Amino acid sequence: NFSSGINYYRESTVFPGNSSSNRFNAYSGIAYKSPDKKLDLSISSSYASDKSDLIQEDLTQYINLPPVLPELYDSLGRLNWSDGGFSFVNPLSATLQVNKVITDRFTANSLIQYIFLPNLSAKISAGYNQLNTDEYNNVPIAAQDPSITPTGTAFFGTNVVKSWILEPQVDYKFNINPKLRIQTMLGATLQENKGKLVGISATGYTNDRLLGSVANASSLTIQNHNELYRYSALYGRVNLNWEDKYLFNFTARRDGSSRFGSGNQFANFGAAGIAWIFSKEKFIANDFSFLSFGKLRFSYGTTGNDLIGNYQYLDSYSPTRFAYQGIPSLFPTKLYNSEYSWEQIRKINIGLELGFLNERILLTADWFSNRSSNQI
Repeated sequence: NFSSGINYYRESTVFPGNSSSNRFNAYSGIAYKSPDKKLDLSISSSYASDKSDLIQEDLTQYINLPPVLPELYDSLGRLNWSDGGFSFVNPLSATLQVNKVITDRFTANSLIQYIFLPNLSAKISAGYNQLNTDEYNNVPIAAQDPSITPTGTAFFGTNVVKSWILEPQVDYKFNINPKLRIQTMLGATLQENKGKLVGISATGYTNDRLLGSVANASSLTIQNHNELYRYSALYGRVNLNWEDKYLFNFTARRDGSSRFGSGNQFANFGAAGIAWIFSKEKFIANDFSFLSFGKLRFSYGTTGNDLIGNYQYLDSYSPTRFAYQGIPSLFPTKLYNSEYSWEQIRKINIGLELGFLNERILLTADWFSNRSSNQI
C-alpha cells in the first residue's frame, strides 16, 4: 500500500497590511506485508512548513478609544502622534512592526516486524524528528513617538531541535503443558534529543533601513543555549497463565538517563502482579450463575522518574545585572549535587472486576497507593 498527499493553507487578517499565515504539508507512506504473512513493514514521513508574518497585537482592543481621537495619519501618510501639541498612543503602530516566523518540521517513522516461528517474533520501531525555527521581529523608529527620540530594535532567533528513538523487541511464547502457557518479552529503548538556540537582541538603530542587519546595531545582547539528552532502557516481562484462571506477571527494567551525574545515571525497577479469575471455578459457576465474570488482582512495583530539566545536578552560574568595575561577572545559582538521582515511585494496586448477566453489567473497584521517594 502506498499513500501520499500535499496540502496548502493560507489565512490572512482583517487588519491593515498584507500579513498572513501560510502552511504547507507533504506526507508519504508505504506498508508492505509478505505473501507468507511473516514480514510486516511500514514507513511514513512528513514535512511541514509554516511561514507567518501576522500582526502580534490584537487591534480590536482599541475599539473603545474616544470618538474625538484625531486622524491617525498625518498629511504625509505617516503615523500621527500628537493632537494640538499633546501626545497620544497611535493604535496602528503595531502595523509597522515586523514579526516573521518560519517553522520547518520533518518527521519519519518506521516499524518492521518478522515472525521467525509461530511462537517467536521480533520487531523494531524507529523515529526521527527535526524542528527548525527562524524568527525575526523589529520595532522601527516609524512605529514610535518621535518626541521621545526613539531608536529601532530587532530580534534574530534560530532554534534547532533534533530527536530520534529506536526500540527493538522480541516476543517468545511456549507451553510447559496443556494447562500452563508462558509468554516472554525482551526489549530495549535508545533515545536522544538535541537542542540549539541562538537569540540576538539588537538595539540602537538610527535608520529603519538597517534593521535587518546585526552589524548596524549599537548594542547587542546574545543568548546561546545547547542541550543534549540521552535515555536508554533494557526491560523484560514474563506472563504465566494457568488454565486461564491463575495469572502471574513479572517485569524488570534498567533505565539510564543523562540527566543525572556519574554513578547515578542508571537504576533498576520492577513489578509483579497476580490475578485470579474466580468465575471459572466450578463452585462459583454452579452456585452463582448470575455472575458471568469475576476477577481479583493484586500488583506491586516500582518505577522511576527523570522528567526534569537537563544538567540540574551541575554547578550553574548566571550573569550579574551590573558589571563589576566594567567587567561582566557571574554569580552561582545552583551548586553541584552528587546525590541527584532517579525518583522512586512505589505502587500497590488491588482490584476487583465483576460481570453480571453475560457481562451486560460491569463493575470495577480499585484500591491503590502511590508513594514517591527521593523526589526531584
